[in-house]
Parts: sequence; C-alpha cells; structure tokens
Amino acid sequence: MTRGQRWALHVTSLVLTLTGVVYFVMKDLMTSDDPLALVNHPLQPLMLHLHVLAAPAAVLTFGIVYESHIAPKIRSGYRFNRRTGLVALATFILMTASGYLLQVVTQPALMTAARIGHLVSAAIFSASYLAHLVIGLGREHRRWSAPPVLVAFAVCTVISIGRAPSAQYVSRQAYLMGTLATLTTVADTRAAGLASLDTMLRTLEETEAELSTWRANTTLARVNAHPIGVPYLLDRQTCELVRTVWYWQRETRGAFDPGIAQLIRAYNFRAEPRFPTRTALERALRHSGLDGFLFDANTCRLTRTTDAGLEEGAFGKGEALDRARAGMPDGSWMVDLGGQVAVQGRGLGGSGWDVAVADPRDRRRAVFSVVLARGSLATSGGSERDTFVDGQRVGHILDPRTGRPAAFDGSVAVWHERALVADILSTALFVMGPKDGRAWADARGIAACFLQTSPAAPCGVSVMSTRAWQAAGALSEPTSAESSLACGSSR
Repeated sequence: MTRGQRWALHVTSLVLTLTGVVYFVMKDLMTSDDPLALVNHPLQPLMLHLHVLAAPAAVLTFGIVYESHIAPKIRSGYRFNRRTGLVALATFILMTASGYLLQVVTQPALMTAARIGHLVSAAIFSASYLAHLVIGLGREHRRWSAPPVLVAFAVCTVISIGRAPSAQYVSRQAYLMGTLATLTTVADTRAAGLASLDTMLRTLEETEAELSTWRANTTLARVNAHPIGVPYLLDRQTCELVRTVWYWQRETRGAFDPGIAQLIRAYNFRAEPRFPTRTALERALRHSGLDGFLFDANTCRLTRTTDAGLEEGAFGKGEALDRARAGMPDGSWMVDLGGQVAVQGRGLGGSGWDVAVADPRDRRRAVFSVVLARGSLATSGGSERDTFVDGQRVGHILDPRTGRPAAFDGSVAVWHERALVADILSTALFVMGPKDGRAWADARGIAACFLQTSPAAPCGVSVMSTRAWQAAGALSEPTSAESSLACGSSR
C-alpha cells in the first residue's frame, strides 16, 4: 500500500468519523424545545448529508486498497499473517451494504434488520481493523500512520450508532369527527412515518364515513332513515359495535344511551342551541333511547320500533381509534381526537406518552398529566361546546334518562384498554356525576377521574378518582403510579 493510499484511507475514515460523531450528538444527545421537531439542531441535516457523501469515498478508497494490497496476495497464494485484515474487509462490505439499505428501504421490518446488521458489522469491523493495526505496528506500517487510524476506528462503533437513522417523531393533522385530529408516530424516516400515519388516517376517515350522522349516506344515517318496523341488516363489524353499545347501555342503566337523535333535534344542537318546550321535550323523550329499537345479535338485524335515531357522539371516536389500532398493531404512536387520546408503545422517551388532562373550565390549560404506554384516555366535559341561552347553561351532554343536560359541570377522564369503552364510559360517568359515578366505577374496577371547579383546591380544580385510577397501573408501568397532580400551563 502506497503512502498516498494510506492517507486517502485515513482522511476518508476521519471525515466519516467526525461527521458521524457530530450527527450522533445532534440526533441522540441534544433535545429540541419542540417535542415534535424533526431535528434537534439546525446543522443536523448538513452533518447527515456530509456523512452520506463521505461513504462513497470510503468505499472507493477501500476498493483501491483491496486491488493494490489484498488482491495481489490472494492471487499469488500468499498466506496471510494477519487474517484480521480479511475480517475487516468482509465486515466493511456488510457494513456498507446495510448502510445502503438504511437509505432506501421503508418497510419497518427491513429497516430494523438493516439497522441491526449495520451495528453488528460496524462493531466487528472496528475491532478487527484495530487488531490488524496493532498487530502490524513496527512490522508493515510506519509508526506515523498508526495513531490517526487508531483514533478514527476507535470510534467506529459510535459512528455506526450515529449513522444508523435513529427514531424521530413524525406528525400530521387533519380535521375529522368534528375536531382537529393530531396523529404522531415514531419512525426512522419522515417518509416511513407519514406512510404509517396515512394508513391510520384512512381508517379514521373510513370509520367517520360509516358512523357519522352528519352525512346522509353513512350506515347510521341509513339506519335512522330506515322505515319503522323494517329490519336493517348490519355488516359484521357494525354489528359487533352495536352489540357493545347495547351492553353498556344496560350496564350503565341508561346513563349511556346513544338513541337520542330526537333529543339532539329538540335542543337544536347542530345549529343554534335552545331549550325545548316541555311538550317538545316530552315528545322527543317518547322517541328516544335504545328501547325504541329491536336488535337481533344473531342475525345482525336492527329494527326501529319508533321514530328513534342513533347518535355516534358518545362512541364514534372510540370505535375509530380501536379500528386504527387494529390496522396498526405494531409501532409506537399517539392519536389525539380532541377529547380522546389513544396510544401504543412508549415514544422516544421510553417511559410512555405524556397526556395532559385539561382544566374543565378551559381545555387549553392542563391541570395534570398521565403517562400512557397503551390504551386510551377519554375526557368528557363542557368547557368548549356548552352554550348559554337566556343566561342558562345548555350542556351538550344530555342525560338520556331525563332528556335534560347532565347536571355535572366538571369533567371526567376514563382510561381503558379499548378506546370504545373509554369513550362510552366517560360519557356515562359524566351523566352519573361524581358521587354515583365514582361508586359505579369503583365497583367495576374502572380507572376514572372526576375534575370539578373548586376555589380552595390546587389550580382551582378538585380531583376525585377511583381506586383503579389511584393505583395507576393502567396508566403507566404495572408497578408504578405515574399520574402526578400538578398545575399545567396553557397548551
């Protein structure tokens, strides 16, 4: 190997090393004030680009060294005294190939395999190359050539860690189900993250297109318009949803009952809210409730027996989140649908997703937060959608049993493995109120938390939770309680 070839090898290795180390520090050791930022430092993309540009130069240099230094020995039948050089060459090829795959593949499984291969081959390459140099000191190489190479390849393993794309948050927003939805995932590249989010978003949109009663061509809208006394045949997925809805209507003794389309019309909630007259309210009550339907779970036939109609407001978001989870069983992500959040995995921090529980008076202000690694947290309250008519509050959450707005003026947060159940129970417990709701939830092991305005309490909000919530095993690690009470800032 000539002196020029040695210097070329040293320079390319050092450039690769320096850019890799700087990129590693920026990517994995620095943090950004914005938790959803794609980079931690403005120069981070530049370091990555320089590192990628240095890689072909290193490949070319190793090719020249192979042709001038190793290949002649192989062709001549030379017996290698230091086989560490051959090991270094072989693992360099594997390291290069895996690094290339990290730049081009998008499938999560392939990216994981390429990352593991890159790390392992880089570690073996570093060890074998260093051994090759140490053995050769004073034999084939000059002393001035060893120190820079030793310095370069002593950090080769660190370079490979920095070189392999580390995870990042990828986020996007869309307006659906009456709210601004925020979808966030952890991915190695922005392209891969956006592909995953697009899959979830399509599922959410398809669920809305099936369940929304704001549209005329959805399943629930067709059920509500179907002739009285004529069975409507549900598809299997909707049939399972209706089966769950019927179960919780009975279990909550009517505190949750989505058959309130006539009550929604009586209060004119979809336009200018009003208090209905006594006569109008009584008429709406007669045609409200799941008692106005016959449901045959065996044949999946749903029949209206009165002019009743279903409203998806108390279960639509939960069903959509469960379907999104079924379509994305792997990975780490969080979906925020306004008053309900569903998560999977632990995010970049490793301890879970930090989810704020809002002040019942102002949804923009967090009262405290919980750490979620799975399941869904649903919150029901009237901080945004409640209105006033002639000085009286018209709560948008109605008590199906009385036809009047629920008396509770705070909010309820419920955690459950199934987003659908969390959605249903947050509404039911809000209707029940803190006293009855807490007793009901405690008897069934439901993790629920009631928040109510109280000037004497911290942050002006009193918090009353169930035993399952206090245990907090469902909210973070099974053995820890990570739901901390602390006033939050506006968000």
